[in-house]
Amino acid sequence: MRVLLIRHHFTRSDSTGHYPFVRNISPPLGLVYLATILNENDKNAAIKILDSKALNMTVDQTKTAIKEFKPDMIGITSISEALPGAVELGEICKNLFPDTLRILGGPHMSTNPVPVMKLGLFQLGVIGEGEITMKEIYDAYKNSGEIPTAIKGTCVYKDGNIITNEPRPRILDLDTLPIPNRAFLDNKIYSSYLARRPYTYMMTTRGCPFKCAFCFRTVWGRKVSFTSSRRILEEIKDCLERFKIKEIAFKDDTFTINKKVILELCDMIKKEKLKVRWTVFTRVNTVDEELLKAMKSAGCYKIDFGVESGDQDMLNLMEKGITLEQVRTIFKLCRDLGIQTHAFFMIGYPTETEETAEKTIRFAREIADWVSFAATSCLEGTRLYEFAVKEGYLVPKPINALLGESDVENLCNSPELPTERILQLVNEAYKRFYLRPSHMLRLLGFMIKDGTILNFFKTLPYILSRLFGKFQVLKRNA
Repeated sequence: MRVLLIRHHFTRSDSTGHYPFVRNISPPLGLVYLATILNENDKNAAIKILDSKALNMTVDQTKTAIKEFKPDMIGITSISEALPGAVELGEICKNLFPDTLRILGGPHMSTNPVPVMKLGLFQLGVIGEGEITMKEIYDAYKNSGEIPTAIKGTCVYKDGNIITNEPRPRILDLDTLPIPNRAFLDNKIYSSYLARRPYTYMMTTRGCPFKCAFCFRTVWGRKVSFTSSRRILEEIKDCLERFKIKEIAFKDDTFTINKKVILELCDMIKKEKLKVRWTVFTRVNTVDEELLKAMKSAGCYKIDFGVESGDQDMLNLMEKGITLEQVRTIFKLCRDLGIQTHAFFMIGYPTETEETAEKTIRFAREIADWVSFAATSCLEGTRLYEFAVKEGYLVPKPINALLGESDVENLCNSPELPTERILQLVNEAYKRFYLRPSHMLRLLGFMIKDGTILNFFKTLPYILSRLFGKFQVLKRNA
């Protein structure tokens, strides 16, 4: 059996067959898990990951790569924002190999799988965690040559109808999964803006117990499954020894949710004298001085925090479960310990005003070393989406409209703060945060110390285009 797993571009191609150029992209780790499971299940299988997005492939290049591999089974992953690109790829695969089993998976399928499945481009959809489900699909299809119709965690397209099977139970012990084999990737093509290269990322948990209204949690839910500290260490060593990785980003929803595991991990890293730089994503209410000191001593040099707003009422509406004072305390502690901080903020949440957005920009300037500002995305399957639709901040789009639209079409819009103004505020926020001489010198010092100053100059044209280019304006149909 020949299995092709694909991550494609977010959008449909333009009239020349090209897509928006991407840079500084993380590896498709979910596909690596699938490839590893399938390979361990059948050593004779020919399995390939095609990352047409990271490779900036055109339509013609993508078609050529698919045709040359001649797959028996095609799996495509998609988040909701990437649905236009995934559908275009489904059209391509159906035209090239109409009799080949085509499967759509990824986070979007756990939100609203029926409309996209009704397009008839995919015979199977994978809902929830895909590792065991894909293994069972592979075995059944290989043994019978027939599309399996009763596997847990799948939906089936049949004669224009969608059959949804029993849900797949969660994987509660992540140690039962193999270490993802990064040999399926060309690790040199992946990077983060100011990370040392080669770079990769890891996941040590699945699920998040917190209840932020904007968070998409239909794949893993609020029940958290864990990897043991010993197993995390094994994967770190695999990255360092086999693939010469120089920096690892832990992209768990909340990396520090289990303090005991992280303290054990930090102790193991120090005892084995591993030279590894790493960053994490977490929340201010799940760290303390003891934990931060341990992480710093084990190689953690930067922490990404989801802060979201500088207005407490907005945080309460988001159900974030943190206070501005907690944020100030933890960010100061990180600075005192020499840990860089990166804060994520959103602008344009329902009920946002010019005044609350101004508070967010000022708060960002007060607390953080690095920031990311984004216009609030109302993702289907979240309480934010339900609230935005109910209150008139967002008009739901039918599937045939969504497939051709841009990823900004899920932003809020109101007379008080139109979408165009939200995008403008994001642009202004970046300028006001980063274009401060004293702060620029501080960041320059970080980059010289970290050995990433060359990365900065390589990405400088892109940074300047984001700061000084025209912000995106929507074309709305009345």
